[in-house]
Amino acid sequence: KNGYHKIINSIFENSSLMLTGEVQPHKALGISRYLVRAIAPICNVRLLRSIKLLYEKKVNIDDEVIRFLNLHYLSDDSFEIMIRYGFRKIMRYLDNNGITKNINEYFDYIEACHNLNFRMTKEILYPENLRVAHDEVMKKVQMKNNAEKEMAYQELRKSDLAIYKPLEVDNLLIRLPESISEIIDEGISQHNCVGKMYVDRIISRKSDILFVRKKEEPNKSFVTLEVFDGRIVQCRYKYNKVCGSKITDAVNKYL
Repeated sequence: KNGYHKIINSIFENSSLMLTGEVQPHKALGISRYLVRAIAPICNVRLLRSIKLLYEKKVNIDDEVIRFLNLHYLSDDSFEIMIRYGFRKIMRYLDNNGITKNINEYFDYIEACHNLNFRMTKEILYPENLRVAHDEVMKKVQMKNNAEKEMAYQELRKSDLAIYKPLEVDNLLIRLPESISEIIDEGISQHNCVGKMYVDRIISRKSDILFVRKKEEPNKSFVTLEVFDGRIVQCRYKYNKVCGSKITDAVNKYL
């Protein structure tokens, strides 16, 4: 009768959008009369939930904000960022800089700045070129993560050297990597995923990675070896080509 069928449907679709038991629609929904009328023609679960959240946080909601909320899905973390630093300011920054098509890139960037303990100045919150700022911050996050992982790896390597001593077997040199950086370089050289996928596995003790090199070329990638519990898991040439018995026999002698 009042054109609120989309609001009612949204409530039935999501039990978390509980009514208060009031008779008047705006009181039942816990929002203002203006908002009930404004969202009635376009309401859906996501929009109603967003409106209720902002209303509870006492954010001023007008047609501009409703349009923005109707266009974009915002996670709880994204809402928290916008509310903390000024919902309308961030909304207009995103709109004015044409960032609305890749809105998550902005929130990933802000989250990374938090992780790096940046002071959230105007220059940080509203970068002139988001893509450049995002990529620079992500590099710093990666450097920080790598530094922390490097420290963890070096501690593990001290004890691992008692098990995996550098050793020459059948004209091959088998040894532990010197560093996380060397593992990453191995992945690049060998065109495999050891540098991307195995660093965390090594640190969490789910895998051990060793290098198998030709005796005459000790610094050149040849075979990447994954070992666990004293047994070969994978023994691969470049491009993940499986090694034959000549290599695996030498590795088994080493183990």
